[in-house]
Amino acid sequence: MDVSSILPSHSVLWREWRTSGSLDVVFQPIVALHSGEVTAYEALSRPRDAAGRPLSVSALLQAATTKHELELFDQFALPVIFDAASRQTWPSGTLLFVNLSPHSLTNPQWLLGLLRQSAFPAEQLVLEVSERENLPNRIPPEVLLAPWRQRGIRVALDDLGAGYSGLNRLVALRPDYAKIDIELVRAIDRNPVKSALVESTVRFSSKTGILSLIAEGIETAAELETLRDIGVEAGQGFYLGRPTKRLGPRVLKIIAHTARPTPGPHEQLQTIVRTAEFLLAGNVASAGFLTHLVYEVKRLLGADVAAFLEHGPQGLTVAESSPVAPAGNRTIRLMVGSNLQRALTERKTVVFQAASEAGRSAFDSVHQLASAMITPICHRQGCWGLLHLGFYQPNRIRPDMIDVAENIARLLGLGFEPPAGSNERT
Repeated sequence: MDVSSILPSHSVLWREWRTSGSLDVVFQPIVALHSGEVTAYEALSRPRDAAGRPLSVSALLQAATTKHELELFDQFALPVIFDAASRQTWPSGTLLFVNLSPHSLTNPQWLLGLLRQSAFPAEQLVLEVSERENLPNRIPPEVLLAPWRQRGIRVALDDLGAGYSGLNRLVALRPDYAKIDIELVRAIDRNPVKSALVESTVRFSSKTGILSLIAEGIETAAELETLRDIGVEAGQGFYLGRPTKRLGPRVLKIIAHTARPTPGPHEQLQTIVRTAEFLLAGNVASAGFLTHLVYEVKRLLGADVAAFLEHGPQGLTVAESSPVAPAGNRTIRLMVGSNLQRALTERKTVVFQAASEAGRSAFDSVHQLASAMITPICHRQGCWGLLHLGFYQPNRIRPDMIDVAENIARLLGLGFEPPAGSNERT
C-alpha cells in the first residue's frame, strides 16, 4: 500500500520519513541493445515508512524538493547505495549509475569520502543529473563538474526530452551519457514523431561523438526493435530487466532481429523513378537528400542496415547510414581482399549470404551482419563510393534486390559529382 496518499502534506511525509523511515536499494540493468550484454546498473531508492511499508519515491522526492532539502535525501540515500553495492560481486568494468541532485554537485567532498570508505572504483561511477532540475546558477558547469571528472567519475544527463532545456543542458554539461526520457520511448514504434525526435538525437550523438545514449523505460519488444533500428546503443526497462536487490546475469537473452517485409516490384519501381526525377531536378545537393535516400533504400529492400560510403584518401567514410554510425566507426580502413575493396576494384556488386563469407570488412563486423550486398557507385572516371545493404539474418539477398540496388547506384553515379578528394578507381 502506498501510504503517501493518506498523509496530510508533503511537509509531514518528509519529516516523518527523515525521523523514522528507511531505504532499500535495488539495481536495474542497463543493456547493450544489440548484444544483450549488461554494461551497467542503475541504483534505485525504495523508501519505507516506520512500519516498513513502501512509500512512493516520487512523492518523497517531491516533498524534499518542496522543503528545499533534496540534498539531504542524497546524503541519506548515497551511503545506503554504496553499502548495497559493496555487498555485491561487482563485475569489473561494469558501471554504477546513481541519481544526484544538481546542488549536491557543489559539495564533492562528502561523496568522495563515501567512495573512499566503500572502496568502490571511482572510474566505474556515473552521476545522473536530471534535465528536470535546475543547475546552480552561480557556478559554471565545467567548474561544477571538474572535481568529479578529475577522479574519473562520469556524468549522465537523465530525462533527456522531458523539459525545455535539453539541448542547452547537453551543451553546458557535455555529459558522457544521456538517458532518453521514458515518455519519448513509450510506444515509439507507433509514433513517427517520437521516432524522428530520437533519431535526430542519435545523429547528434554520432556526429559530435560526445555522449552515448540510453533509452529509459523499454517495456515491449516493438519498442526495443525500433530503438535498436534507429541506432540507440543501450537501454533499460522492465522488458530488459526489473530492478532487483541482487545483480542478475551478465548477458540477457533479448529478441533476435526479425526479417523485415520487402515492398513489391511496383513500389520498388516507383522509388527508382522518384529518385531519378529528384536527381534530374538538380536537388541532389539539398539538405537531407542522402538521409532520405538511405532510408528509402533500406525500406525498399527490407534491409537492417543501409549506408552510403565515400572513398577518400583515408579509406571509406560513412557519409550517411541507418542506423546512424557511431562517431568512432565513421571511417573504415579499406583492407586488401575485403568485400568493400573488391566491389570498388571489380566495379560490380559483391554479395555474401553468410557471416563466414564476410571477408575482412570492419563495417560488416561492427554491425554483426549475416548477409549483405555492396554495390559500387561509379562516375565516368571511376568508382568513388559504395551503397552497402546488410541483414542480420543469412541468405537474404535475392537477384531482384541486387537489380534494384544497382539501378539506384547507377542513378547516383549519374547525378552526383565525385566528392572533392575522393579516390576514383577505374
